[in-house]
Amino acid sequence: MRLTVSEQKLLETLPNGSFFTGELRTGYKKRYLAELLCRLAKKGALIRLKNGQYFKGRMDPFTAGMGLSDGGYVGFASALKHYGLLDEELSRVFIATENKRGIKDFPGFDAEFVPIGEDFYGVTEEKGVRYSTRAKTFFDCFKKPAIAGGYGKLLEALRRANLAKTEWEELLYYLQQTKSGSLRQRTGLLLEGQQAPGWFLKKLCASLGRKSVVILAYGKTKGFSKKWGVYHGSNS
Repeated sequence: MRLTVSEQKLLETLPNGSFFTGELRTGYKKRYLAELLCRLAKKGALIRLKNGQYFKGRMDPFTAGMGLSDGGYVGFASALKHYGLLDEELSRVFIATENKRGIKDFPGFDAEFVPIGEDFYGVTEEKGVRYSTRAKTFFDCFKKPAIAGGYGKLLEALRRANLAKTEWEELLYYLQQTKSGSLRQRTGLLLEGQQAPGWFLKKLCASLGRKSVVILAYGKTKGFSKKWGVYHGSNS
């Protein structure tokens, strides 16, 4: 990578990590600054995140994804991986957002922004990166199981997690707060027979109210759970 004197001088003054061109005080005219930044990005000295936003330095997938998410957090399979509950290596970072969706390509990985609407909460922060809590990670994954690798891997991750009582209480809170009765029904059936505490299942079942009939294409045997109002089976 060969830089001109002007490019090198600018690069040395730029902050590490993500920055916006409007925040820079370089002394260059706006048009010339934009040209230099564009050239640096083309030469690989910077990574262009979006119009007016660049990244300098070694790019961490979680930090890069969060930088474009408008307040989002690392979630779903990426959060399971962060917590040591998923063995697979992931080439895609999943970022939960309130309403933004889309995929952004980066060198060596890409980031997918997944909107979860009214359930956009339940976050913790570690070293400047926002993650869903362990309990919220499982809630989000039950809501969108395909982004967790499917129900089989999700339930295996839950067994490995060995949630504390406070985390079961947190998960119950999210399930009781959601407007999706079908999500509560599916989750209840899936957790029955797992390590879910009896008090958890009892309170979750009591929160259902009037049940609609839900179909769940998971399980080794076909059947209907009257307790949860769910038809299940045949995709083990």
